Amino acid sequence: MYFYNDFETDCMILYNYLEPLNYYIGKDRRTGQFKKPIFEKGGGSVLYGLTFKGFLKYENGQKILRKRSDLNSTLFETKFRSEYPELLDIFKEFASLYFPNFDWVNVQINKDYICRPHFDSQNVGQSIIIGLGDYEGGNLILDRGDHLEHVNIKNMIYKFDGSKVKHWTSQKKNKNTRISCVFFNNKWIKNKINKI
Repeated sequence: MYFYNDFETDCMILYNYLEPLNYYIGKDRRTGQFKKPIFEKGGGSVLYGLTFKGFLKYENGQKILRKRSDLNSTLFETKFRSEYPELLDIFKEFASLYFPNFDWVNVQINKDYICRPHFDSQNVGQSIIIGLGDYEGGNLILDRGDHLEHVNIKNMIYKFDGSKVKHWTSQKKNKNTRISCVFFNNKWIKNKINKI
């Protein structure tokens, strides 16, 4: 057991697990918001979960592949999942406590990362986002057509469909670290498995 079933305390616990990890800008994300990343030193955006992309890198002239998923032989673990396998149990326990009826296959983890306006074109259905840390500002902004909705996601679970609503992140108002976790379903991977 990692959590206490007290939401504020559990948000702090999840933050403490995620904050010290080694973040980078994930190269497997090719959407517009990653072309010119805005992030503070030590920050980044990484995908935790599964991917179709088996190739990782070349090392000494040899092709290095990602670890194959034990859920489906055509899927691979993302680099971050292979580096931090214990996070899977942490995410599963947190999700089972606070959104038990929501199935997800991946988690996008952002540390001090300012997302530009974008759609999550490869996602299907609703996503759940939560902000962690003692930051100010850094709201989720959603373009609702006739108005912009500003949502303070700090220690709050918020559900939205990022494939249909353009969204982005506002600047923080202090120097404290902001981490956001987006639990979601990729439409291609979701067809291969039920949940992570």
